[in-house]
Amino acid sequence: MTPILPRYVAVQYPTYTEDRQGQSRQCFWLVESLVITLSTGLTLTIPAGFCTDFASVPKLLWWIFPPVGDHILADVVHDYLYASHLLSRADADREFLLLMKHLRPLPRSWVDNHLRYLAVRIFGRGPYARMGQLKR
Repeated sequence: MTPILPRYVAVQYPTYTEDRQGQSRQCFWLVESLVITLSTGLTLTIPAGFCTDFASVPKLLWWIFPPVGDHILADVVHDYLYASHLLSRADADREFLLLMKHLRPLPRSWVDNHLRYLAVRIFGRGPYARMGQLKR
């Protein structure tokens, strides 16, 4: 099934907040609820006020993998799936790749899509285990 995507993502400018471990983290807050139907047929409503950092890329790598771009919808959905645990980590990561392929179908995006997917598969275990929604 092809995912049904919203036309835009409305967020506030970033603020800094503390995560569950007390570390400062940049956070964009959704201004409006976001409704999306995943490739599995599951319809998600990501509520207004949800916090996302888009792509969690270390600053050192921003010149190769910018954290904001044409993949932000996939990033927001992936963050929500990690925070909510509605899907297993593997399924959330797979959905992330499918959304990126849908949003960025050009052949030049293939390598970037798969490297981002590989990064969440390798480094996502800790964030998935400890992720919970942040509070303002």
